[in-house]
Amino acid sequence: MDVYSMVQLSEVHSLGFLLGDGEMAARTRDYDWASTPLGPPETWPQSLRSATGICLHSSFPTAIYWGDEFRLLYNDAWAPIPADRHPWALGRPAHEVWADIWDIIGPQLRGVVESGQGLSEFDRMLPMERNGRARETYWNYSLTPILGEDGRVAGVFNQGHEVTQRVLAERRQAFLLALSDALRPLGDPNEIIVRAQQMLGEHLRAHRVGYGEVDATERFFTTENNWTDGTIPSRHGTHDLAGFGEEVHGRLKRGEPLVIDDVETDPRTCSPAYLAAFAAIDTKAAITASLVRDGRMVAALYVHSREPRSWTASDVAVVGDVAERTWSAVERAQAQAQTAAARSRLQAVYDAVPVAIVIADAPSGRIVGGNAQVERVFGHPVLPSPDVEAYRQWIGFDATGRQIAPEEFPLARALRGEEERPEIETLYERGDGRKVWLRLIGSAVKDERGQIQGAVVAALDIDRHKRAEAALRDLNDVLEHKVAEIAAERDRVWSNSRDLLTIADAEGVFRAVSPSWQAILGHAPEEVIGRNFLEFVVPDDVSLSRSSHDQAAVRDLRNFENRFMHKHGGYRWISWHTAVEGGLVYGYGRDVTEEKQRRAELEQAQEALRQSQKLEAMGQLTGGVAHDFNNLLSPIIGGLDLLQRKQLGDERAQRTVAGALASAERAKVLVQRLLAFARRQPLQPSAVDIGRIVEGMASLLASTLGPRIRLVLEIEAGLPAARADANQIDMALLNLAVNARDAMPDGGALTIAVDVETIAPGAAERLAAGSYIRLRVSDTGCGMDARTLARCVEPFFSTKGIGQGTGLGLSMVHGLAAQLGGGLAIDSKVGVGTTITLWLPTSAAAAEEEEADEALPAGAAAGVALVVDDEDLVRASTAGMLEDLGYEVIEANSSEEALRILEGSAIDLLVTDHLMPHMTGSELARTARQRWPELRLLIVSGYAEVEEIAPDLPRLTKPFRLSDLAGALAANS
Repeated sequence: MDVYSMVQLSEVHSLGFLLGDGEMAARTRDYDWASTPLGPPETWPQSLRSATGICLHSSFPTAIYWGDEFRLLYNDAWAPIPADRHPWALGRPAHEVWADIWDIIGPQLRGVVESGQGLSEFDRMLPMERNGRARETYWNYSLTPILGEDGRVAGVFNQGHEVTQRVLAERRQAFLLALSDALRPLGDPNEIIVRAQQMLGEHLRAHRVGYGEVDATERFFTTENNWTDGTIPSRHGTHDLAGFGEEVHGRLKRGEPLVIDDVETDPRTCSPAYLAAFAAIDTKAAITASLVRDGRMVAALYVHSREPRSWTASDVAVVGDVAERTWSAVERAQAQAQTAAARSRLQAVYDAVPVAIVIADAPSGRIVGGNAQVERVFGHPVLPSPDVEAYRQWIGFDATGRQIAPEEFPLARALRGEEERPEIETLYERGDGRKVWLRLIGSAVKDERGQIQGAVVAALDIDRHKRAEAALRDLNDVLEHKVAEIAAERDRVWSNSRDLLTIADAEGVFRAVSPSWQAILGHAPEEVIGRNFLEFVVPDDVSLSRSSHDQAAVRDLRNFENRFMHKHGGYRWISWHTAVEGGLVYGYGRDVTEEKQRRAELEQAQEALRQSQKLEAMGQLTGGVAHDFNNLLSPIIGGLDLLQRKQLGDERAQRTVAGALASAERAKVLVQRLLAFARRQPLQPSAVDIGRIVEGMASLLASTLGPRIRLVLEIEAGLPAARADANQIDMALLNLAVNARDAMPDGGALTIAVDVETIAPGAAERLAAGSYIRLRVSDTGCGMDARTLARCVEPFFSTKGIGQGTGLGLSMVHGLAAQLGGGLAIDSKVGVGTTITLWLPTSAAAAEEEEADEALPAGAAAGVALVVDDEDLVRASTAGMLEDLGYEVIEANSSEEALRILEGSAIDLLVTDHLMPHMTGSELARTARQRWPELRLLIVSGYAEVEEIAPDLPRLTKPFRLSDLAGALAANS
């Protein structure tokens, strides 16, 4: 039934305007309008009746807002607009129905009523609440005033429809176009991701957007630069997707969009564990689009909201679109980067090839490019040639001197497709005027259909080669003669070489050897060729030599040394250099036997020098310590001597003094031995009792030898004195005992025998006729072989190994015997032992006895004595002794002070220490003697160095007793 028929019917029937078959016609008829300000329909004004009839029977969404409260009436087409508020909205005031958008449509409705003017809206956004959440909706609608019977606006006629899907689709499309425009110029994948995240976040007004890749396990997702609106942290890094729930993870792996409006109400995420995972990233709602390639999730794009949010289908679609476009843009950028890198590498190769390359288009022959080698080869850059005729710029000649025509160049021939690879050699005139030989090779460039699209020519500079060919032709005339000369020279080198020359196969079998083998190793070449080189190698060197030859079969060796056996015994050290070629090893061997011996001797001499230096340093230390001991002993011995002479104390005290003095004397002897070891004692031969010296050394020698070696003394009675230095004899005995001990590591016996022997004229080769004390030291040790025996008295020669001996012991004993006019003989047998015999000439004088306490001559001394010593105790002791001898004593602690005293006092005797700061006692004595010739002098020293104290200066060695001092003064009176 059309509207016109309905209106006619309404004139017949008072409620005809409510007739109709639709849902809203029935609901309107059944509605209790009497309970509203509109009243029963029978009372409605005609304007409302007519408007309602038109509304209910219109197929276009139509509604009527009537009265002051804008009570709502609407038809079937308009019923979906209020959604879940239908049919409750019928008859309700508009501000109740549209409470969520009343701030928008309320003013619009009142404006229409007040102005009487209609209103139209297009793509109007109304934030309607649907299903409990506000959503963006878009509408096209009109509001038209309905005039009442009094001519005033009584209601508003509303028609319109929802355009949300279209608007969102258009917005999405516009956004995606803008995104494509923004991403297109970007070439860096990171920049693409950052830009896409930002644009999507701003478009959806999200709190966080992130894009990243998923590892091969499809579990761990990594983002690097998330976008946020500044209200929540970025949370970039690697996340475990399994932590957000099995269903969430599974959906993403399948490539299905994940949409969560509220994690707390979504059954997939509402468990405490999953809520904790979302809370850790400050997220209450999310959309995630995963990208699946070849059945595996490779990347994902997520959008987060820190508040629950009702995502629309458009939101979900745009996230998926952005994910795909971002992936594509990243793939494109990566592909472009790879292509650019490949193009760069290709260009680098193109420019690096050692030939010039020129490219031309077909069919014109226009030159379109060339590589960097063009200018180097042609002497000019790529010439701009629009066609083949322009090739006339290229000036080249063939071997006969004829200029080559443009169409004959390989590039032109390749463009015509006449040959597969046209090629010529031409004497080309370069841009700099120089002519060079070039080889030009052309090739056509064809498409998949075989059509020629262009051509390329490669130009090789063969000038050197061509000129070398010419030079080679000149050399061919004399080549045979040169070859013969070279072969003859090679044969001469082979035949006359003083070093070993060899050719061996990979197994080490000699193919050829030089004649020098016979001179160096005693083998004729024919005795060597065909045999393996290992047959001639010392057995201990076979293993190393075999592995070295294996290396020589694949690479050259330098300075490899091994030992080859000599045919007639012994061996020679050979230093090898090898080269490998054609499966053969060419060897050059140099005999380095003597060189290695000299090197070993040099190393031994250097070690001996080091030991000597160590010994010298030890001697200096020992000498210094001994000198200090002498200074300490001087006042001790002097004081004890005084106590003994004065007979102070009872008998027991005198025994104590005597015992202390004896101990001090033994300490004096020990210090003298230390000085002898330090070589600070001069050789002072005198008449000595060798037997008494040996007996006195017995305890020291026994302790040196140790418990496993028995010491035997065989001393003849009634021996005459020997002319010797007692201290040096002590050192000689000690050195010989140490050598014997080292020769008997498992124990044995050491026999020291002393007797007298008379040598008849001519009976001994190196001993003069006369009487000698013979001192023999015999051990039962390992003995020496002939070679060692021949060298054992050489300075620094030692068999004890590096760092275990100085090699000076026997050398010192040998030198001592020679200095004293005696001799030395050594007899040794391996496994039996060694006997060393030392002959010392006898002395006509009797051996000096140790002096007992002497009675000093009374009144032996008188006058003024000046005592000079920088040690207060030593100076006081010496002064006390001089006073006991009857001198008036003046003391000085330095040479300078002594000179001042000598200037102002009459001094009869000057007694001075030798070693003092600034001026030594020897220097003081020489100065005093020059100025006061009558002055008596005596120098005392703990060293008594013969080098520094003049022989004519009287001297006395510290420590000394009163008797020693009196004797020295008496000898100098």
